[in-house]
Amino acid sequence: MSVRVFLLLAVLALLAFSAQVHGAAPQLINYQGRLKDSGGHPVTSPMNVTFRIWDAAVSGDPLWTESQAVAPDSSGLFSVLLGSLSPIPDSIFADTSRWVGINLETMAEMSPRVRLVSVPYAFRVATVDRAIWGLFLRL
Repeated sequence: MSVRVFLLLAVLALLAFSAQVHGAAPQLINYQGRLKDSGGHPVTSPMNVTFRIWDAAVSGDPLWTESQAVAPDSSGLFSVLLGSLSPIPDSIFADTSRWVGINLETMAEMSPRVRLVSVPYAFRVATVDRAIWGLFLRL
């Protein structure tokens, strides 16, 4: 093995180790919403909410599901980290058309679903073609 090849392998190993020591990007999606009743008044009582990632804006198949207890503030605003209870596999974002559906308690899913754009697709960065140990190499 030549010295150059050895040094290249050593640098790649060091970078891979460094990336793992510092950790990967969190597999979480920040999601915020505001709950209002039929009269437009804020809903402030805690409730269970089920979130699903779907492969279509209407109908389709659910690709991921998670239920969380949310506690809205006095204006009905809530914030959750999707994936904090049930990890979201990066393979879900292999396609560019994904939507979040929300069910409050036992009610039907709210409409319309919310389309996911940009940031959640960063989950795929570690699985990009020609990536080695999470690093992209130009060949």
